[in-house]
Amino acid sequence: MNTTLSARPTVLRRILFGLLLLLSAITTKAANYYWVGGSGNWSDIAHWSTTSGGTSYHSVVPSQNDNVFFDANSGFTATNKTVIVDVAATCLNMKWDGAQNKPLLTSIPYNSAISLNVYGSFTLQPEMNYSVYYTYFKSSLPAQTITTNGAKLEFSETGSRGIYIYFDGTGEWVLQDDLIAPNTYLSINQGTFNTNGKQVSLERIASDGFLQKTLALGSSTVRLSGSQWRQMPNFNLNAGTSNIIFTSASFSFWGEANHQFYNLTFEKSAQLLWTVNANTITLKDGGSLSNGAVNNRILSPNRTYSFEANKTFTINQSLIANSTPCTGIITLNSQTAGNQTTLNLAPGGNYSISGAMIKDIKITGVPSVTADNSFDLGNNTNINFNIPTGNTMYWVGGTGNWSDLTHWSSTSGGTPDAQCLPTAANNVVFDANSGFTSSANKVTIDGSATCKDMTWAAAPNNPILGISGEWSQQNINIYGSLTLQNEMGFEVPKINFRATQPNQTITTNGVPLGSQNQTYNSSSVTFEGSGEWILNDDFKV
Repeated sequence: MNTTLSARPTVLRRILFGLLLLLSAITTKAANYYWVGGSGNWSDIAHWSTTSGGTSYHSVVPSQNDNVFFDANSGFTATNKTVIVDVAATCLNMKWDGAQNKPLLTSIPYNSAISLNVYGSFTLQPEMNYSVYYTYFKSSLPAQTITTNGAKLEFSETGSRGIYIYFDGTGEWVLQDDLIAPNTYLSINQGTFNTNGKQVSLERIASDGFLQKTLALGSSTVRLSGSQWRQMPNFNLNAGTSNIIFTSASFSFWGEANHQFYNLTFEKSAQLLWTVNANTITLKDGGSLSNGAVNNRILSPNRTYSFEANKTFTINQSLIANSTPCTGIITLNSQTAGNQTTLNLAPGGNYSISGAMIKDIKITGVPSVTADNSFDLGNNTNINFNIPTGNTMYWVGGTGNWSDLTHWSSTSGGTPDAQCLPTAANNVVFDANSGFTSSANKVTIDGSATCKDMTWAAAPNNPILGISGEWSQQNINIYGSLTLQNEMGFEVPKINFRATQPNQTITTNGVPLGSQNQTYNSSSVTFEGSGEWILNDDFKV
């Protein structure tokens, strides 16, 4: 009897718990919300119908359990087509399909309390504009989908300002088509963002916080226009066979030892920091590199690549660092002059270097490599240099820019016939047949000028060698001897002597080196080759 009485409260509690579960299930059942009535605020329940185009309305705005639809019956016209998120809006799945007149979904900007929070899948329609300033994807389930259908994703107030997208749930979101939003900031705070092999264009892919987060790229090509790549702890990378292309100048890339990229392409000058591991790294515009391992590294002509001193870079399959006289010399050096960096090359790989200037580089892993048509600037180990030869080039035609091929001839006073600008293998001569007059007597260095020997001899009308633009970007690199003539002007504030051979000479004939022009507030003369320079007369800077 006592046992029976004591069991009754337990039975009642179970019944009550079951009723609560049933009530909860009824309460949280997803409802469908249909937008009607054209333009309006998300918070206005007069726009949320229970059916497409209907007149029976929900009593509350959508919750995270409710699906929202925008369709042909949403009532949009050419002048009445804007939905404004004016609260912390929520929904389960959002779908735009067939809404008329290129509708706009936007929000009140610059207010973090106003956002769109999507707990399921997300589908836009072609030719619509999506400019909600803050969007959060918060699902806890796998295989949620994102479909943009080519919709325009950017904030409409400024036309080109991006929006902010955050993945902030434990679930997974899978792209169903290309995500093209070059001004948009995307952050993975937790969960998995799967690009699913689609094309992606964003300002930046970032991460925040210390929760587990994953970026799965598959075979995607991802273009990022922002200025850096740096991820927070617990960021997991599944690179697949992807190619990430960075288009910003002065780009900073922080690698991690546990991140293995596939292909990384840097369109502009880049700084690679910490450990960067990849299948292929392509640096098109020079840069500096820290340590790491890569299968293939591709370097572009006429660029400088500086490796962190006292570090080791492992290359497993190929190093391609080739240039021709017309494409410009590649420079390979250590970031700290006099301190070597090590390139560890796996045996059996393809290592091709030509048209390079190399300093402070040590090769390991293979007995040696050959650098064809290249220059040894000193402190290199296990590199065999084949030094190039070149013809003498004569300046003709009077005033002009160094980069103008129509001023370079293979004979004194001859017809312009140069195919390429002077390189470190070419001597350059300015003489009586250079065509200078009293009003047209200046040669302007409009970039970085290079030559082997430079000789000025009997050029008429007090010629001037000067620069254009920002002085720090204009310089001359001389890989042999320098001979000036008296009463000429030398207005080049940056001169680099880079000879690799002994017995090079400097003859100034009374002309100061470095700019005497008050426009440039400093001048520098640098000796940085492995050769020798002998003064033939007084030397003044």
